[in-house]
Amino acid sequence: MNVVVKRGIMVVVVAVSGAVGCTPDDELGAIQPEIKVDACAPEEFVSDCKLEFGALAIGGSQTRKVTITNPSQGDLTIESVTLGGLEPAYTLEGEIPRTIKALDTTGVSFTVRFSPSVDNPSLSDTLLIKSNASNVPEGQEGILINLLGGGREVGSPHLTINPTECDFGEVGVNVTAYCDISLTNDGTLELQFTDVGFRADNDPVFQPASPFPLGYSLPPGSALTFKMQFRPTAAQQYLGGIYIVTTEQPDPGMRHEINMRGSGGAAPTAVAKVLSINGAPTNEPSPTVRPLDDVILTGVDSAVGSPGRTITGYRWEWVSKPDTSTAELTTPTSMTTGFQFNSNGQDRPGLDVAGTFVVRLTVTDSAGQSSTNDARVSLSAVPAEDLHVQLTWDDADSDMDLHLVRGLGPRFSDSEDCFYQNCKGANGLAWGGGTANPHLDVDDIDGFGPENTNIEEPVDNTYTVGVHYYSNRSGAPEITVTVKVFVQGALLGEYYKTLNRCNQYWEPAKIIWSSTASVQFLDNVTQVAEAPCL
Repeated sequence: MNVVVKRGIMVVVVAVSGAVGCTPDDELGAIQPEIKVDACAPEEFVSDCKLEFGALAIGGSQTRKVTITNPSQGDLTIESVTLGGLEPAYTLEGEIPRTIKALDTTGVSFTVRFSPSVDNPSLSDTLLIKSNASNVPEGQEGILINLLGGGREVGSPHLTINPTECDFGEVGVNVTAYCDISLTNDGTLELQFTDVGFRADNDPVFQPASPFPLGYSLPPGSALTFKMQFRPTAAQQYLGGIYIVTTEQPDPGMRHEINMRGSGGAAPTAVAKVLSINGAPTNEPSPTVRPLDDVILTGVDSAVGSPGRTITGYRWEWVSKPDTSTAELTTPTSMTTGFQFNSNGQDRPGLDVAGTFVVRLTVTDSAGQSSTNDARVSLSAVPAEDLHVQLTWDDADSDMDLHLVRGLGPRFSDSEDCFYQNCKGANGLAWGGGTANPHLDVDDIDGFGPENTNIEEPVDNTYTVGVHYYSNRSGAPEITVTVKVFVQGALLGEYYKTLNRCNQYWEPAKIIWSSTASVQFLDNVTQVAEAPCL
């Protein structure tokens, strides 16, 4: 019998006569477990270990999984997994594994969550995994993982009301006029409507024509519309109003008031409403619309204020539209009108980009009298997909291409980069099948865009947005491009860049998709050689 001491372990080896191919060193190697951690450098999986969370909004949250495997012949025992305790933004979730069987290359996982509560670009800590592994780096008591992240103050919700007053003007007695009120959250956090109601002095001739948005949550960068109606019962002046209370900062609970005014009279009343969306008729007072929807408006319900007269003229006009929109009204002097925008040198029907479009109608009667009520339609075009990336630019003779790269890429890859060459059509790219596949709606080579890439339900991964300056037929020295990133209808990123050279490739941002999606600003510009630069 031999006694061997190695690495602090006493092993009793019994020599057996006739045994072949078995030595003390072989037995020792077979029982010494090893550890591999996926957060470490892939050369050894035990050194240069880190988890990077990026900069998150205060109050936001991001998780990362840590997977431990055992490639050795001996069972691995996890003695403890502990945080350094330097930064309370980091916490551990899930059950910590205790034993990992020999040759388990699938491994077991636990989760680290990062939830910053302060505005600090450098919030770091450490995580230590102690075990009986024999391959722990010399001088360390375990596998040490550096945790790196930052917190940033991203602002607050902010409510913009348009119009701030419903002036119905002169409306025929017993005729109903409408006022569209657009509520936009142009802040950076979700806005909630905690109270909506009538003021004490409101005359009952003013009533809601669609439900009040009480209890509604409005994501940043989005809007909703509701309608008020006015039906005078006599030839006189009327006054009223409503109030709205939200979680808007810095004064949550502040009361916003919208005045109502109007009078009964002989003037005609303009009534503007949505007739159809993508060919399907609708009677909803504030219907849901999406970018690229073909929306038709009508003034068919407009009414005269005096007996014997008829409506003889219609005039539709813009009140406002998104700054990146080039949409125009198709028939602004007819009873009905639609929208169109130029794409690939052709007029395409529909609303071109995400955002709020507001159109006003004025009618004229057979006596030459015009309506005075503010008859507007407010359309809030909100992407339906969980991830919607939109590209526009300011020169119709320049061709810009939108790219969305999965994971580490590479760019212009047939399988990892969604762009005009491989991602159009119903199937898009195979990034998980069905709702996980990306789709590019149109490759606009002769217009201002938009080019939109959508994923209905992305799988957990990192997605990098790219813009490729493909060609410049106009010779314009500088082209300004705009990229907007919408996550579940909320505008989480808006980026601008002036490009001045064909084959420039700009990466404005990357999207980290997990249980809580986040968008990180990059602003990387490189030169590629993928286009003929016509």
